[in-house]
Amino acid sequence: MRLRLVFSLLSTVALATHLFAQSETPRYEVFGGYSYSRLADSHSTLEGTNFHGWNASVTRNINRWFGVVADVGGHYSSDGFAEGFFFTNSANLIAYRFGPKFSRRGRITPFAQALVGGVRFHREGIDFPGQSGRRAEQTSNGLAIGAGGGLDVQTTDSLTFRVVQAEYTFYNVSDIIGPSIVGNMRGVRLSFGFVFRFR
Repeated sequence: MRLRLVFSLLSTVALATHLFAQSETPRYEVFGGYSYSRLADSHSTLEGTNFHGWNASVTRNINRWFGVVADVGGHYSSDGFAEGFFFTNSANLIAYRFGPKFSRRGRITPFAQALVGGVRFHREGIDFPGQSGRRAEQTSNGLAIGAGGGLDVQTTDSLTFRVVQAEYTFYNVSDIIGPSIVGNMRGVRLSFGFVFRFR
């Protein structure tokens, strides 16, 4: 009887230790993965243009539910679009943002975040295509804002799969190449990939 009681007590302690280890909050989380963005601008030059690229971030967790995140992403498009006598054949943007992150931790961890920072937007095109047009390009820098959330699924103590990260994005940029104007851009960003956890 005593042996059974000791065994039960040891099993309970082992189980509690195991559960505690599983729920321990990592100090740092490093994310990297694929990212897709669909953007439109205020001058209707970009009407639902698709951008593909990457997204990476580092989160410093202060406690189980609150952290601070630094996020950077690069998106690239070869979708051609024309306006007037100008044809844009490539565009890309690099955005860097920082802000708070709120998580509800468990094996499945939903989170929300709000980010603000900057963006560098670059595009290239041709004036008067088909008529010995000249190449032209423009680079703009501006404000970048993003807000949204996502879902992480823990696979091991040190590795998590980010099933989805979905955000509304806004870029305060404006440039002119020939008669073609790109104004403030807004749209969505979707990302997924892996999160590496460090204690």
